[in-house]
Amino acid sequence: MIEDIVNSSPYPCESYHEISDTLLYSYGARKDLECHHADGVGITTVVSGTMGFASTSNVENVKEAYELSKKFARYGSRRRDLPLPSSPAAVQSCFDPRIAKADPDDVVDLAEEILQNVPPSCKVVDETLLLKMQEIHITNSNGVNVSRKSTLAVLDITLNHEILNSSFYSCFYTRMWDMNWHLSEEIDRWIENSQHKCDIEAGEIQVIFSPLALSRILDAVFVPAFSGGLPEVYERLSVADKSMASKIDIYDHGTLKGGRGTEPFDGEGVPQQVTPLVEKGYFVSGIYDTTSAKVLGKGSTGNAVRESFEDIPEVYITNLFIPPVVKTEELISETKNGIYIGDLFGAYIANPPSGTFTSTISRSYRIQKGEIRGILPPKTVEGDIFSLLKNLMPGDDIKKIDHYVVPSSKTTAKIY
Repeated sequence: MIEDIVNSSPYPCESYHEISDTLLYSYGARKDLECHHADGVGITTVVSGTMGFASTSNVENVKEAYELSKKFARYGSRRRDLPLPSSPAAVQSCFDPRIAKADPDDVVDLAEEILQNVPPSCKVVDETLLLKMQEIHITNSNGVNVSRKSTLAVLDITLNHEILNSSFYSCFYTRMWDMNWHLSEEIDRWIENSQHKCDIEAGEIQVIFSPLALSRILDAVFVPAFSGGLPEVYERLSVADKSMASKIDIYDHGTLKGGRGTEPFDGEGVPQQVTPLVEKGYFVSGIYDTTSAKVLGKGSTGNAVRESFEDIPEVYITNLFIPPVVKTEELISETKNGIYIGDLFGAYIANPPSGTFTSTISRSYRIQKGEIRGILPPKTVEGDIFSLLKNLMPGDDIKKIDHYVVPSSKTTAKIY
């Protein structure tokens, strides 16, 4: 029925059909287990170049959603272009029947198994474990007709060491049932590095961002620039010489093995791909969906991302990947005076045209003469994305954090 509505429409039309089952277990102040099932369709209709969108959680009401989308298109203002058919990308399977068939008892047992890695001196402030199975079917009036099935497991935990008065957060995800999260090793390093308290003078110093901290900075500044959210930053990144004067590579890797955003096609049915954003320190490209690419006279990079059938596609990264360059141990051993930032309370743009960002550091350690000496009190880090990228030196301890696959990386920034 859905395909019939799309194919019989006198206007360009697209359907996005999602079937998903989610188990979410939370363990902290109280235990809570949630089970969610979705079976819904989002319908896009384009009238005179302007899109209208409507969705329904009842597939029997797709016709009504289609009529609504036509109505909204006549009063809308947002442009939308639909892609032509093309073969999905070849990716390693991201579907594991063990996740798809998991029941509530499996989720609780797995969460309890993870908690066995937590020492008695630590209090679990929050732990969440999510298991999800998803089926996607995309059809449009240009002939696109693609389907996929995928699974995902996401785990995260927040701890507080009651004696050291220090907090710790870590996360892990996998597309398959291979829960090789080295949580106990991370906790041991945190406790060891937090035994001694110290401080550092304010100023411009060498900074090593952990994979988690770097992902937060990139998510606040770099990715919005490349996906159209910060045009001022993007314009400066794409100036004539295009040079960042560094040796880093940054890719949007839509086919990365085991990546959270890895799929054969994006939220419009366009094949995902590996898109170089920065190569050997030089700006190369942005990321685009079909509409933004057509406006600029380019081709889609397969970066139309949807949260669910209730949402229209937006330009976003699949997997932002920074390959390793040197050993992370070398980054630390070659630092005479600096800090290692374990985590941030998020980051935000203080001045979009300048690319300036600022963030409160939630966990960091003093580095002196190539060694971590102890934990620091809360600090603030300030810098700009251009200087950060110019001086960035990636390590080799790559970690997957949401849509980021990045290592600890060294640069310079202002700390106070």
